[in-house]
Amino acid sequence: MQQWQTQLTVDTNTRKRGTDNRAPLQPSPSQVKAQLIELDAQVMTEFDEIEAEIRDNNLPDDILERHFQALARYSQEKETLYDNLDAIENAPSTQKQRIRITRALQHQQPGAQSQHVPFNPENLPFSFPTGNIRTPLLTKAAFQKRFGFMNSEVSTRRSNRKRNPKPNDT
Repeated sequence: MQQWQTQLTVDTNTRKRGTDNRAPLQPSPSQVKAQLIELDAQVMTEFDEIEAEIRDNNLPDDILERHFQALARYSQEKETLYDNLDAIENAPSTQKQRIRITRALQHQQPGAQSQHVPFNPENLPFSFPTGNIRTPLLTKAAFQKRFGFMNSEVSTRRSNRKRNPKPNDT
């Protein structure tokens, strides 16, 4: 596709503006698509071999699920590429063809990969906190000093309220 983009740029610079005499792209998008279909058959057999190996080795279902996700993503990207090639081939003008080639190239660019989080052994999720360790409260005065604002007197007596009041007979 980059070769096509370069070819269109050279053709545009050598011709007058306003004319739309475009030379056919070399190789043509249909030829590229035919090559991709052949390569796709090989890739699909490799996917099938990987799936058979996963099943034969009784690997966990998570691995098989990731394999199916990769296969689905590959199929989606393949269909997008085929659509882009068809759009390039069916473009009505050189300008539209250049725009579609640019879009196809942008789609082929790798996306931003997630950053690797470095491993820090000092920051494990199961480590003990590294704060001030309080000494135990050994006396009542120390307890009152630390928790004096709270009511330390707790009553365990039963309330005087009647449990089952009788209805008034009036």
